[in-house]
Amino acid sequence: MPAGWDTSRSPLPPSFFVAHLTSIENERYYAACCTFYEGKQDSIEPRKVFAYSPRPPSSRCSSIDSNLPLRISNNDDEIVPPPEQYVPKCLVLIARHSHFDLLKNCLSLVYTLFSNSDNRVSIELLLANIIGSVQIPPTGGQLLSFSLGAGDTQYVQPAKWPSIPVTKCTVANLFRYLGIHNVLTIFCAVIRDAKVVFCSRSLNRLTESCSALCSLLYPLRYEYPFVPTLSRSLIDYCDSPTPFLYGIHSSCVDLIPDIESIFLADLDCGSVRSPLPEKGGTAPQLPQPYLNFALDNLYKILSPDLLVADQMYPVSISEEPVRPKKIATLDAGLTGKVQSPLEASPWKDKLLRAVFSKLFAQLFTGYRSCLYITRIHPQPIIYFDDALFLMLRKIHSRNEFFKGLLASSRFHSFIQERGAPYRVCDLFDDTYHTIHQSPQHTCEGDETRVPLSVEQIANCLFENEYPASHGVAAHVLPDQAEQAHQRIHLTPFPELNEALFRQELNKCLEKQKRKQEMVYSKPEPRFVPMGQSLDRQLFRTELNTDKHRVIRGFVHDIFSHHITEALKRRNTVRQDLRLRPFRRIFIDELYDRIILGSCHDDLQMAEHPEARAILSWDQFELILDLLDEALKHEAQSENTGIHAPVMELCSKLCTVSEYWQIG
Repeated sequence: MPAGWDTSRSPLPPSFFVAHLTSIENERYYAACCTFYEGKQDSIEPRKVFAYSPRPPSSRCSSIDSNLPLRISNNDDEIVPPPEQYVPKCLVLIARHSHFDLLKNCLSLVYTLFSNSDNRVSIELLLANIIGSVQIPPTGGQLLSFSLGAGDTQYVQPAKWPSIPVTKCTVANLFRYLGIHNVLTIFCAVIRDAKVVFCSRSLNRLTESCSALCSLLYPLRYEYPFVPTLSRSLIDYCDSPTPFLYGIHSSCVDLIPDIESIFLADLDCGSVRSPLPEKGGTAPQLPQPYLNFALDNLYKILSPDLLVADQMYPVSISEEPVRPKKIATLDAGLTGKVQSPLEASPWKDKLLRAVFSKLFAQLFTGYRSCLYITRIHPQPIIYFDDALFLMLRKIHSRNEFFKGLLASSRFHSFIQERGAPYRVCDLFDDTYHTIHQSPQHTCEGDETRVPLSVEQIANCLFENEYPASHGVAAHVLPDQAEQAHQRIHLTPFPELNEALFRQELNKCLEKQKRKQEMVYSKPEPRFVPMGQSLDRQLFRTELNTDKHRVIRGFVHDIFSHHITEALKRRNTVRQDLRLRPFRRIFIDELYDRIILGSCHDDLQMAEHPEARAILSWDQFELILDLLDEALKHEAQSENTGIHAPVMELCSKLCTVSEYWQIG
């Protein structure tokens, strides 16, 4: 009980929520909990039982019946007093899969079975069937239909792609709870690795909202502590110095230590409280033009009337682009009714996720042009040049949003998982490949380069959860004990017969062994689409042609032994090295002459395995002095700008007299 274990003076309806558990091996488990209440008598001392005096059968009830005399009895065995208090009891199912509706149906069958005493199926048999007779198909598997022997028919539909989160309607509900502005605030806070806490009176809202926020990070993953239902006894973990994402019951909010340093989102009130400026301040918002892209598309989905409110002849909401016919049919079958465009639905959920998926494709545009892969070991080492990425994208190095995003551990994991040129690809790779392609510039017949719209991405996300070939499969459950908690005398949950349960479980496991192995589709690896390539020589455009001529002439004088002419321009070049484009062009000119071998006859390569460049002392001193000057102006945040080529240059330089390496 995350909110604490409390008794009640009146019977409460059964509740259900799912808790997320993580093992030491970082494996995710899900604990589905069904909580109901049992009556308990205080038999410390005998108490008098009051009952109304019997009336003739022909008497009619009226408002004056409450004035009838009461008969007091101390030892009447025929009258069973109602419970004086009700204590909670939990039924828990632990699973490795995230089919929460399936877990809820199983617990509902167990609760209904013990509530209805006339049922002929034993609880031991039902539990044995739940544990031993159902094998959940893996990702990419076929639709599975099964029955637990209690008059039910249930279905399990696994997702097509393991890397794409399954959300049902949780993202749409998150926007309904908090609104567009608050969701973007929490989203940016998570990107910044801030501490985030959701609070609500509903444990289900906490679980769904925490999972929905993590799904918005796709293709990134949330790798910090993730506890959607943090219990009261663990509230002190909110004082941890590391980032986290917790869900806490509203009754425990006052117990949070150091609440001023936490982003607190109230799902019931729809508010977000940011930390104090001295303890983290507000999270940096999305930079332009990405913020406008997100807002325009989110308003189009959630508030379509806002876009036409100022028009003289506004278009009615019903005339807005509607769901495709195939999606509308599946969506209506999932929800059990035809919903209006303003209500939360699986299709609206996928539209919202598609906006963020396309947003990340825009944020990461050109990231594959800044990857370095070293194949020394069987597992290649992948390195991302963040300084080059910011420079080629013309993003200021002090941009707080990109600075926090590129420095986060989740982006590092993203590079390690998706940086390889040949691997299994998914929806994000296709979106990234076509993000900056316009239809008029697309080659005729090349449909792979047509940009994906938000609706097309949403369609792919929808088919990932609900393959159209399988249609809609609705669960069939027997009459559930929805009103059982209102009975005066509640039957306590029976003690299970362990021997009978073991016997039935062994039978189920034997039947499971004789079944055929499940067939599922496994995606094949392929070459990763490159997407938009960034021009690594783009920085040269920041300098005019005169600067280019000065650099080439200066390097030419050094290697032509015109040392006197080079020394005349030495101070000018030292001043120009303060500019990052000038530094990079200077290093590239040296690299072309020394490393690539495009030098004059004066530069002779030493005849030894390392093939070092032999320079005169004047050449050596002049080049070394300017390399040192260039490194002085290179900031630590730009440690990948020229450091790598400078190290390689120094390893190839040596003098004629002493032949020693500069490291």
